[in-house]
Amino acid sequence: MLLPFKEVKMAIIPTPEELAMRIIHFYIHNNKRPGEGYNDGNLMNLQTQGWRNDDLNNGLDCCLEKGWLEKNKNGEWLLTDEGFRVA
Repeated sequence: MLLPFKEVKMAIIPTPEELAMRIIHFYIHNNKRPGEGYNDGNLMNLQTQGWRNDDLNNGLDCCLEKGWLEKNKNGEWLLTDEGFRVA
């Protein structure tokens, strides 16, 4: 007996912008507002949700380039007005 054909979806590597948007949605989902953020340790918790370390770094770099996050002198990644707006 043959089983019905099911579409097989290929795995893809997300772009830095897709990763950055996921990070911004993580902030918004957790009720962060502009000027609020996380330290590196908090963001590493994304790895427990299946994030790879290089994906997290690429996403954070893209967030900085786009002005969605800024890193303060204490090492916190703060949501900017622009990051809040694009969410």
